[in-house]
Amino acid sequence: MAIGLFIAKPVGVNAQEPNQQQNNQAEPTFVIGCVNKPVELSLPLNLTRAIHLAGGATREANTKRVMIWRMKVGQPAPIKIEINLEAVTKRRVSDPALELWKLDVSATNMVITVDC
Repeated sequence: MAIGLFIAKPVGVNAQEPNQQQNNQAEPTFVIGCVNKPVELSLPLNLTRAIHLAGGATREANTKRVMIWRMKVGQPAPIKIEINLEAVTKRRVSDPALELWKLDVSATNMVITVDC
């Protein structure tokens, strides 16, 4: 079961021209759930670095099930990407880069949850 709360902070799409919006800093990224120190981070960075900065996964964590949640303005539900962190740390799959959605000014912040 994932422990965490998805918090979406909409970007003021109408407040600026798209070119200006793209140059702004990233919306915050939150790492929550079964981590030792839930944290708010700025992008870009890799998933393993984000979890490391959150104090790592707890003993109870299910590292085979890490979720990346991303909300877009106008969408009723967040986009969910499931990652097997064990496979990433064993280098069976690549470490996902957590980046800005450079061409999408309707994107908001990102939440990473580590299941317990």
